[in-house]
Amino acid sequence: MKIINGLYCFIKHKPVIILFYLIFILFVYVGMVKHPLWGDEAETALFAKNILKYGIPYGWDGTNIMGIYNGITLNENLVNHTSPWVQYYMTAVSFAIFGISTFTARLPFVILSLLTVIFLFKLALRITQSSKATMLTVIAISISVPFILYAYQTRYYALTSLTSILLINFFISILNKEKFNMKYLIIACIAFFYSNYSSFFAFFLALVISSLILKINIIYLVKKLLLPSIIIIIFTLPWFIILRPWEGNSGYALVNFNFSNALDLFLRYLSDFNGNGGIPIILVMFFILYVQSLKNKKVKKQILFISTTCLLYILFFSFISTQNLDFTTHSDIRYAMNIYPLLLLLIGFVLEKIYSSSKILGFMVIGLYLFTTVLSLKFPSQSWLFAYFHEITNSSYKTSTEVTVNYLNKNIQRNETVFVTPDYNTEPLQFYLDDKIRFINRISPSNNKILSKNKAWLPAYVYNDPEPPDWIIMFGKIQHYDWRPLPINANLDNYEEIIIPTYAYDMSRPELFLHSFKPITNYPKESNIFIYKKKSFKID
Repeated sequence: MKIINGLYCFIKHKPVIILFYLIFILFVYVGMVKHPLWGDEAETALFAKNILKYGIPYGWDGTNIMGIYNGITLNENLVNHTSPWVQYYMTAVSFAIFGISTFTARLPFVILSLLTVIFLFKLALRITQSSKATMLTVIAISISVPFILYAYQTRYYALTSLTSILLINFFISILNKEKFNMKYLIIACIAFFYSNYSSFFAFFLALVISSLILKINIIYLVKKLLLPSIIIIIFTLPWFIILRPWEGNSGYALVNFNFSNALDLFLRYLSDFNGNGGIPIILVMFFILYVQSLKNKKVKKQILFISTTCLLYILFFSFISTQNLDFTTHSDIRYAMNIYPLLLLLIGFVLEKIYSSSKILGFMVIGLYLFTTVLSLKFPSQSWLFAYFHEITNSSYKTSTEVTVNYLNKNIQRNETVFVTPDYNTEPLQFYLDDKIRFINRISPSNNKILSKNKAWLPAYVYNDPEPPDWIIMFGKIQHYDWRPLPINANLDNYEEIIIPTYAYDMSRPELFLHSFKPITNYPKESNIFIYKKKSFKID
């Protein structure tokens, strides 16, 4: 009923909002069918397929193992124990109803993203008490390329964005001592928890600390949260203990904590959110100015609550993150994109204040924000919106996954063996080629966690194929942290080399610094796709 009421309020509010919402739907739809699933998405889809077969996210499908990073996600029973399961079951339900495809893998998350915009509209109207600020918020998110890129991903991003908005809404009610429905708070928290453990812990802690900073009575806060917290713990803690996600190689605990690394990561998050248009440096200065001058105390308190929560969330998440800082100068921003809609709400508030003070200045700033990166001090300035439009209208743009799958579908025979490097490129091939081929050496022979219990029945090609593979696929020859050396029994002299002149690295990922809006054509020869087919030798 709340969704229906929100949709009705959304539709009747302003025609311009509906127009931009329809543009958002169009952009998301074209994006979701443009490129195939990349690594993380394919992993979600593979576990979803296994749910249809086994009922749980099992790591073995009868032919291949979901062995990304040496089986990092699997426990000794070959069950995914490091990643929350909601995303897998959502995808599995879509597969069961509509069939298995790229479109159906992304469909549930697109629906959640559409709901996110609607609930953000309602939240913006409540927080800012301004129809103009609300309209600017909806416009900003509807044509925000960073948000659009995440909106159709077959991962938990859309669900954490939606539940973050819902939790902010509930805590605003607590902050204003207004009534709210406890059961919806509980459902939102449980859904958030089973979407991403660490994000939930960091966000919920940020909500509580922000409430205390804004001087809400601690006794009153405890009374409002005690019973919901107990129920949430009952429905989450046992599951967390049973699956033991902290035992994964990536972990979710404070392992090898280093304060300087956490601070470095925090600054990287701020920098990346600035570059993504979530925290533009210039608008931050306007924000501070306008918040200080706000006369409406309720609006001021609510704006401060959201901004404080977002800042604390980034800080707390930086402290519990296990990101390795050696491989990139960026943050793993996709794990924190759940607050991006909230940041756009704050931007909508600022843009409305600038417009109200000077229409000319307001038009200029709004245009600069929506169509350039000037306000983020990113030069030379570029328009993500125009770049995205160019990408989705460019029919010749094919990712490395797409061209490789097309080639293998035409040339490979059923039950042939394939070795893939780097390893993270295996999951997309495995999804699109189904059980047609066997991927070898996914698990290291020394992986006792998996092999101590399963070696007796797992095929040898999973962990130590004694025969040279029929095919070797190299997505580039530039070795890095995920590069896997060739099997010791594979001599390339015995293989026919096929070079596919396509940039080897899949640049359709949602992070702007890992996304290319056009085909990459200027790259070294070593970054092509190299396919090696085992030669047939005739015995005279």
